[in-house]
Amino acid sequence: MKKLTTSILLMIVIFVSGCGSSVPKTKAKTVSYLKIGEVLKTQYFDVTVNKATINDLIALNKEYLNVKAGKGSTFLIVNVTIKNRDTLTRSMYTDGTLWINYYGRDYSFENAEIVMAEGWNYMADEITPLKSKTTNIAFKIPASIRGDTYFQPCSIEEEKRIYIGKIGSN
Repeated sequence: MKKLTTSILLMIVIFVSGCGSSVPKTKAKTVSYLKIGEVLKTQYFDVTVNKATINDLIALNKEYLNVKAGKGSTFLIVNVTIKNRDTLTRSMYTDGTLWINYYGRDYSFENAEIVMAEGWNYMADEITPLKSKTTNIAFKIPASIRGDTYFQPCSIEEEKRIYIGKIGSN
């Protein structure tokens, strides 16, 4: 009986001491931030957020083309200039990610609205070397969300974001 009790205690000690030690420690990501108007350099592009606005409607040149956010939603529209620094014609391929820190948690909005009009989205547009393109990118977000907001362009190896401001503070 004494051997059985000792064996069980030994197994419990081994089990308890092993808990947590086999889980690898992950290094926290370090994110750096720029402000509106500052240039964020990616591998091939210089990206500058010129301004950001919130609106329930994307008004286009024809009323039937307008895009409504819908009940409980709104659009955060980011006006961005992208310059191709490379020696080759390049495309960005995606619109980037909008981040909102809401009650201490970072929420990502990765899908921009598709707006089929001049001056909107740059998803597959090609930009020739040393040329720039300015465009609007609309992210549909919950109307009730509040917090610090950041834009992160695609094609970026590092954790860099552009601070847009605090939304919902009015």
